This record gives sequence, structure tokens and C-alpha cells, in this order.
Amino acid sequence: VALGAADPARAVRRLAGPGSAADPPATVELLLGAGLVHQSLAYLAGDTERLAATAVADARLLDRLDRERLAARPVLRVIVLAGKATGHLCTGRLEEAAEAFADGVLAAAGQRGCEPLLLYCVQHLAFTEAHRGRLRTAHDAAQRALAVAGRIATIEDRPAHHVADAALAWTAAEWYDLDTAWRHLLAAEAGLTAVAGRPQRDVYAGTLALVRARLLRARGELPAALTVLRRPPGGVWLRHDLAAAEVRVLIAMGRDQEAEAALSTLDPRHPDATLLRGLADLADGAPASAVECADRVLGEPDLPPAALVDAWLLLAAGVARQGDRDRAVEALRTASAYIAEQGGVRPIHESDVILRRLVREQNLPLRAPFSAGASWNGMERLSDEGS
Repeated sequence: VALGAADPARAVRRLAGPGSAADPPATVELLLGAGLVHQSLAYLAGDTERLAATAVADARLLDRLDRERLAARPVLRVIVLAGKATGHLCTGRLEEAAEAFADGVLAAAGQRGCEPLLLYCVQHLAFTEAHRGRLRTAHDAAQRALAVAGRIATIEDRPAHHVADAALAWTAAEWYDLDTAWRHLLAAEAGLTAVAGRPQRDVYAGTLALVRARLLRARGELPAALTVLRRPPGGVWLRHDLAAAEVRVLIAMGRDQEAEAALSTLDPRHPDATLLRGLADLADGAPASAVECADRVLGEPDLPPAALVDAWLLLAAGVARQGDRDRAVEALRTASAYIAEQGGVRPIHESDVILRRLVREQNLPLRAPFSAGASWNGMERLSDEGS
């Protein structure tokens, strides 16, 4: 009741109230009820660690609950799954987050009273999949979130779907549909206040900074992009992505010493660090070193789609600079295959000039949908760019 009245302080006091020696032993239902309140309090307080711990404890209690009683109250499982998934997202465990959000979507779908939680899970699923580089999946989940929000709008006023907008801004930026990306980015930025004080706030704000920086770079506004990336970073795991994006912008600006300094702060075990070293060497006129870096990354197992695309593009640019056109075309075609499956064409637009020229000459089918039922050929924009 206290939570429903937006009075978390009173909820805390009630949970901590003294019991009586004559009270009967706590039942599973009572423990679960208290656990769900604790989970909600952790979420409202923005306490990621406590949110994750209480969600795990609540999941164990769910397993002890009578099956028929649990089946009659599907919202309980959805709340627990949403809590677990949010904890995973905030700590950078993206695969586990995506799995838990997807389970939450399945548990909430078609269940009375679960639509707000369905919206929460499906748009955060889109957001998570965007970070994993699974752009088509992210786009489809975000579109579903907008549909759910439209249904809820008949029940309550304007449900927030800013997380879905953030996912759509990310995917549109990666597919270089810049007008759509800006539109969704502005809508997502308007929702920053909605996540203030919540566990995912830093990750959300950092994500919007990444997207804005990419769009500013596409406009040629490199100093502005650098300023955005140098603002206070988001969550711990997202700091790496922000720092890597900063290195890319510095290399593009030709600020070699600053790029080297920023590169030295990255974890050398991360594939991005190796790829950025190769990118810096390529810009410095050392294509052989760039090729070596690309080969090193491609030898690593279980690379995410974005890293695979970047590695093949770096390899293509390096061997092209060495005069090996056939190998460059082969590497470029491999990159385009990964792009066609899940990735975006933005790395092509930001690549070495010799590589962009090769893309135009080969007329590679770099296609990706940027809206429901539509398809887009990245060559259309690229063919208008200068050499």
C-alpha cells in the first residue's frame, strides 16, 4: 500500500517493523510478498546490487510457491524476471539480460494486468539487443514496444516508451538513416528524467551519448562529438564503449597524440583495443600493422557482430593500402555478409577512403531494413559521398 501511494520511506518502515514472538512462522507467500517489496524499493532507489540480489532471492521463492497459485498470478514471475534482467543490464551481462527480458516478454504476453510490465521488458529487450549488435532483433522488439504502448494508451495516459526510442535511434544510426535516428534520439533524450534515480540511468544516458556522438560525426561535427563523449561517463561497463568511441573520433581528427593517450587507457585484452590500435596504425601509414591487428582479432572466438564487421573492414582497408585488391574485396564481401545478417553500415561510412571507394566500385549489397516492411541500400547514400 505504501509503495502504491508513492511513499517508499513508509514501506521501508513497515518492512522493518518489530514482530511478535507469538507471530506464526513466515509462509512462502509472506516471504515472497516482502521480497517483492524489497525488490521494488531497490529499483526505486537505483541500487543495482540490491536489485539483483533481491530478484535472485525472489526467484527461489517463486520455485517454492504452489504451481496453481503462481499460474493464477503471472505478474509475480514477470516482476522477478524484470528485476533480474535489469540487474544484468546495469552490470554489462548483456546475454543474460536479453534472455531474462525475453522470458519476461513471454510470461507477460496476453496476461491481464501485465501490459505495463510487458512494455518494460520488451523495450529493454530492444535496448539490450542493440548493445549486443543484434540490430534487426532490436528494431523488431522496439517496434513491438511501440505497439504495446499504443494499446496501453487507451487505458492510461501516454505510457513512456523512451527506451524503445533509444533502441530505434541506435539501430537507425547504425543503418545510417540519419533523419530517423535524430528523431528517435530526441524523443529518447526527453525521457532522461523518467530514469533519474533508477539503476539503468547511467547506462541509458551513456547510450544516448554514444548515439549523439555518432550522429554528430556523420554531420562532420567532430569536435562536438568529442565533447559529448567526454562528459561524465555512464555505467562502469559502458565507460569502455565511450572511451573507444573517443579514440575513433580523435583518429578521425588526426589528433594522434591524444588518440594514443586515450588508447592506452583501454583494456588491452578487449578486441576493441586491438582494432583501434590497427586503425591508428592505418591512419599513421602502417597498413601491415593494421592487417596484423585485424588478423589477431579475427582469431578470437565468440566475437560480437560489431567486432567482426570492424575487423574485416580493417583487414580490407589494410590490404587495400598494401595493393592487394583481391584480398581487400574478399574481406569487404565477408564484412558485408555480417552486415546483411545483423549489423549496420555506419562503419563503412567511417572507414578509410580507399575502402569507401572500393565499396562503390564493387556495388556491394549492403542492405538493412530501417522501418517496418522497408529495406534500404546503404550504397544509395555512399554513392553520393566524395572520394
